[in-house]
Parts: sequence; structure tokens; C-alpha cells
Amino acid sequence: MALDKQQQHMIGPTLGLTEAAEELDVHASTVRRYIREGRLPAHKVEGPHGPEWRVTADDVKAFAQGGQEVQGGLRESDSSLVQELDERLAHLAQTISTRLNEISEGQKALEPSLEERQARADRERRIEEALTGNSARIEELAREAEQQRIRAETAEAKVLELENERDGLRRELSVERSKPWWHRLTGRGMKTEDH
Repeated sequence: MALDKQQQHMIGPTLGLTEAAEELDVHASTVRRYIREGRLPAHKVEGPHGPEWRVTADDVKAFAQGGQEVQGGLRESDSSLVQELDERLAHLAQTISTRLNEISEGQKALEPSLEERQARADRERRIEEALTGNSARIEELAREAEQQRIRAETAEAKVLELENERDGLRRELSVERSKPWWHRLTGRGMKTEDH
């Protein structure tokens, strides 16, 4: 709580943290802890470098003499409650911080990393390229297979025609062989196209 000049004049002379620390023969951070724990009352004033803590000279004197209660301050039992609450709050803050870190780490573990996403995108691109390339190759092979099928059918028809011609020639030869040899020499008994 910041005090204006009139209020500062009413409470008497004040000391900064360093001056209060010298009076109490402790470090300035210890005085700051006393203030935080409520064992030493203080107020903030606007200083040349921003707000700063000020402690009344009377409060520092009473605190130095081991007074259990400082003007406007807490009793020793109240101070221990405040300290216990501060410890609980610090523990709670630490627990919350730990849980938030765990949640954050869990979320990071669930999210694929940039490298994993890039690798997946590269794999998908390569698969798509392969499928596109394979598709063209498959079409080409299908055309070739169709041409082969047509050639095979044509060749099969030609083979069938040649087999029929062969069988016809074999029959003629068989008929010729069945004739006596002199008919074969003289040409008798031969089929002519006129008959």
C-alpha cells in the first residue's frame, strides 16, 4: 500500500530496506522476508526507481528489541499461521506448476513433431507419385496385354487354318497312296477339276 506524503509525515520517520537491515543486523532480503511474513509492518512509497518498501523507525526498534507485537503488526502466533499458509501456498503453487508441466509434456507427446509431420507428408507424396506412376505403367501393361491377346487369337486362328490344310493334304496323300502304283504313274484315277 503506497502512502502519500501527509500519511508518511503522520507515521514518523521511515527507513528503507537497506537501512532497516543495518539496524537489525541482517541482510536486506531477510527484512523483505519479515515483511512478506507479516512479522514487520511496512508500506510502499514511490522511490526514484519505482515503488520501494519503507518501515517506520519505531517498528524497526520494537522488532530489534524482540517485541512479540509490533505496532500494527501481527502477534507471533498470527505470524506462524501466515508462515504456514505461505508454505501451503508455495507447495500448492509448486504442485500446480508440476501438473501444468505434465499436461504440457503430455500434449507435446500427443502432437507429432514438425519432423514427424514432414516425414509423413514426404511419405504420402512418394506414395502418391508411385501410385500415379504405377497407374500409367499399369495402363501401358494393359494395352500391351490386349495387343498380346489379339496376336494370340490371330495366331491361334492361323494355326487352326494350317492344321485344317495339313489334315486335308494328309487325306489326299492317303488317297493317292491307296491307289495302285501304275495309276499313280499314268495319272489315272486322279481327281480332276473337270469332274
